Amino acid sequence: MRSSELGEFLRSRRARVDVAQVGLPPTARRRVPGLRREEVAALAGLSADYYARLEQGRQLTASHEVLDALARVFSLDEAEHSHLRRLSARRSGPPDEVARGVGPGMRGLLDELGRVPAILLGRYTEVLAANRIARLVFADFPGMPARDRVVVRWLLCDESARALHDDWEGIVEEMIGMLRLAVGRDPEDLRARRLVAELSATSPLFRRVWADHRVEATPRSTKRMFHPVAGELNFYVEHLASQGAGGQNLFTFVPRPGTGTAEAVDELLARENVPAS
Repeated sequence: MRSSELGEFLRSRRARVDVAQVGLPPTARRRVPGLRREEVAALAGLSADYYARLEQGRQLTASHEVLDALARVFSLDEAEHSHLRRLSARRSGPPDEVARGVGPGMRGLLDELGRVPAILLGRYTEVLAANRIARLVFADFPGMPARDRVVVRWLLCDESARALHDDWEGIVEEMIGMLRLAVGRDPEDLRARRLVAELSATSPLFRRVWADHRVEATPRSTKRMFHPVAGELNFYVEHLASQGAGGQNLFTFVPRPGTGTAEAVDELLARENVPAS
């Protein structure tokens, strides 16, 4: 599967290159968008046969120099460049261990955040933990069946999630991009393959974004929401990767000053008879 992922990613990025921007003359004989294989090879300083083997899965790995050259030709951003390297990396041992448990330090941090919604996600956007105010602002993830506690699935399949987010489609695309980046680290993981297969079968939006091979390393820095009780909410979004807990990511949502969000959060907490800290 890794070689197939690598080839598909290369083809997707080859197709989106504007030939004029790389100094090649347009021609009416082009039957597909973007660059031809031989053009990619020439621009990257590779043989056409070698590049063809990469796309076709007959060449399973490539040097950093080759990958850097391809990243330059395709104008990859940092997340896409890292993703390309992971797809080409030769596996030298068992898959990375995915930490699903939540340590006492992390759980204590979530509780101490008080007025700041905080959600801890696993590698494939599964919700591992959420503090009280996050459950009031977003959804009662701990009360959901385990299979539904996956943010990508929740965003795509729950109508309340769609109504909650201002830029719902943009957020969905970002989360799919984060999922794609995570899957690239271990494309043989059966859980990931089942999730991708399920969402591909049920969501046209997921199929479109997944086929585009979008990768996303960091989420947006702000979020605007429309809560059914609290009304409009505006947050700064902070993303922290948990050190020593493979694949865990902590997302916090800090109320933006001057938007009334802090006061609305206090009101939500008061409704639940939970004192704001």
